[in-house]
Amino acid sequence: MKRTVLGLLVFSLIAFVTINSASAFPSTITRYIERCNAVENGDPRLAQVMLDHLGASCAGDSLSYGDMTYDLSDGSVEIYIEGTHAFVLYEVYWVTIGMTDADSEAIYVGNFVTNIDGNSDGEKLRAINYVDDIDLAPAIDVLARKVDGGYGIKTIGWFLFYSRGPYAEDSNSNGVIDDDEYNTGGGGTSELANPDLGSLATGVQYVSTGLVR
Repeated sequence: MKRTVLGLLVFSLIAFVTINSASAFPSTITRYIERCNAVENGDPRLAQVMLDHLGASCAGDSLSYGDMTYDLSDGSVEIYIEGTHAFVLYEVYWVTIGMTDADSEAIYVGNFVTNIDGNSDGEKLRAINYVDDIDLAPAIDVLARKVDGGYGIKTIGWFLFYSRGPYAEDSNSNGVIDDDEYNTGGGGTSELANPDLGSLATGVQYVSTGLVR
């Protein structure tokens, strides 16, 4: 069921108050990460309105717990998730009020990976294209990305998480990723061979939601 008319009115009012608030922001903000299906099929809330307006559909990756910490001093974001698939490359986009087409309006804010246990223990959002980028690429300044996209620093929004599949496989079960176990397509290249995402209107795995208090 669409939650558009009343939801949009409430949505816009909260956005106006938040964006125009004169109160100082804390140095960090921590928000929950939830499965997209849990948001879409759960109790009514603004994240549902956002998904409806984008026409977004959910995918099915598991998740035991998730949160993300947003450092407002440098715009970096750390991801903490537990209980999903091992060795997966995820890609993250930021969306806000008024967006109706994720493909043309969502703002790319980086990638992160899960470990052998299917967790991310504070991985920062980075642009990950090569094996070395997983650890060495600089953290993305998400605040700067928002400003470059024409939005204010205080503009509220949500983060949408998508899977780009496994970036490695512990094929010999030794508990570590050897150089030949990365998904690089062979040929001596260190560029990851994970397929690009298709439409951002499909395949949303997780959604950032309320503040962790």
